[in-house]
Amino acid sequence: MELFSFLKKRLIIDCKEEGQSLVEIIVSVGLVFVAVAALLALVAMSMRGSGFGTTKARAAKLSNEHMERIRAYRDTVGWAAFFEEMTDNCMGQPCYLSENLSLNSGGVGTSNPFGYYFQVEQIAGATDRLRILVNVNWGEHGSDRNISAKAILTDWR
Repeated sequence: MELFSFLKKRLIIDCKEEGQSLVEIIVSVGLVFVAVAALLALVAMSMRGSGFGTTKARAAKLSNEHMERIRAYRDTVGWAAFFEEMTDNCMGQPCYLSENLSLNSGGVGTSNPFGYYFQVEQIAGATDRLRILVNVNWGEHGSDRNISAKAILTDWR
């Protein structure tokens, strides 16, 4: 009888130590899947953010380059001609300068994937300075993005 009692206890203990059930395995695989999916989403967001930063830096560089073109144009034609052309052609409408410094009014220059232009504002009747606003636009992930640079140009000579 003692042997039967010992075997019964041993069988009950063995039954409790069966190992992992199918439900436990499915739950653990599901948890691993959720963790991997979360990590992949984090990597994708990080790469998208990194790409946006790079594109924004390129757009800022383009806006600064265009501002430098405007300064070079001012220095090439002289202040009086610059002031007259800017106030006649670029007040209230977009303009851009091509690489060879030819003025184009009413349009937008392009440098794939960017569009760029500048606008001119006269400063309270002053004839010795103009406010220039350069805008660079692009589309990214279904959204329209832009960056701008402002400067006040003067007759510095």
